[in-house]
Amino acid sequence: MNSVDEKQPEPKQVAEMRTVGSVSSKVYSAYLRSGGNCCVILTVALLFVMAQALASGCDFWITYW
Repeated sequence: MNSVDEKQPEPKQVAEMRTVGSVSSKVYSAYLRSGGNCCVILTVALLFVMAQALASGCDFWITYW
C-alpha cells in the first residue's frame, strides 16, 4: 500500500489560551541571535535601510523630474 492511501487519525483540537503580558528583552535578543551572528544581522539591517532609501529616492526623483 501507498502511504497516501493509509488513513491517519486526525489530531485532537486543543483550545487556545490567550495570555496577557510582555516579552522580555532576553527573548528578543535570543530571537535575533538565532538568525545568525552579528555580521549577518547587521548586513540584513543595512540592506533593509538601503532598500528603503532607494525606494524613497525614486519617489523623490519622480517628483523632481
